[in-house]
Amino acid sequence: MGEWSTNAVIGYENLNEYKLYKQDSEFYVYGNRLKLNDDLTYESYYTAPCGNDCFPSTYGKYKITENEELHFQVDSLVVRGFCKNLKKTFKDNVLNFQIMKQDLNGKDELVLVKK
Repeated sequence: MGEWSTNAVIGYENLNEYKLYKQDSEFYVYGNRLKLNDDLTYESYYTAPCGNDCFPSTYGKYKITENEELHFQVDSLVVRGFCKNLKKTFKDNVLNFQIMKQDLNGKDELVLVKK
């Protein structure tokens, strides 16, 4: 599914809804991002142009079902930067979402609604 911009780092902030959208430019890489890799692993992270910020990242596996659901198995959380650094691993930390499609100014946006 590729790389997406998001409104928050998935699995770091406990939200009922996450918004995913494609960027027009491959050069815009700052903010909250989600990489869904071909090997069914994912990385959700925050990035900024400078280093004086807090940088959370989550890692794990994902699965997309025929019912348009997206399941994240959150395996680890890493937080670096100008905040309390943290590294945690998880067992059985699964987040389940229904995939909804919306139109955002003529562009497709995916909304993940917590189940």
